[in-house]
Amino acid sequence: MNRRNRETVEALLALADADGGQLRRELVRVDELVHDALLMERSASDGLGLTVEVAATPAPVPGDPALLRQAVANLVQNAVRHNERDGHLRIMVEPSSAHVVLRIENTGASLSEDVVATLTEPFVRGQGRVAGSGKGHGLGLTLARSVAEAHHARLIVQARDGGGLVVEVRFRAAPENS
Repeated sequence: MNRRNRETVEALLALADADGGQLRRELVRVDELVHDALLMERSASDGLGLTVEVAATPAPVPGDPALLRQAVANLVQNAVRHNERDGHLRIMVEPSSAHVVLRIENTGASLSEDVVATLTEPFVRGQGRVAGSGKGHGLGLTLARSVAEAHHARLIVQARDGGGLVVEVRFRAAPENS
């Protein structure tokens, strides 16, 4: 928990620097970030008995490695943490000439469109505002949205038919000669 809190603070500080125009830019492979994040969540996903499916094509995007790592880790952690026992987690990374799409889909509680619309706000989870439940701070999607915006990407959060969420980040693809 301390390590995650430290990483979150470091990512927030890096994001603050990015707001000042100091965002590092190098090629970062989103597919590798997904695999790293899944390794970090393996114990939790195994404990829930999740079926994990990954289709991740090598996909570089220009950006700050620390920020992108934290954002992808947050998205994967949320998809595991807010899943259901014996549920499913599907992750896709798909590059095209213009974009790299990261799509994370999980099973879980059914959420109304009104609730889903608030999930990227600070301190909000599916049940509403965080009230010290010990299951996080309600900042994961907020941070992921801010990182996406700093990278000129778009974060889309939608309720999944049958419960859970579909979260998609649409990054600009790296130029061909990078």
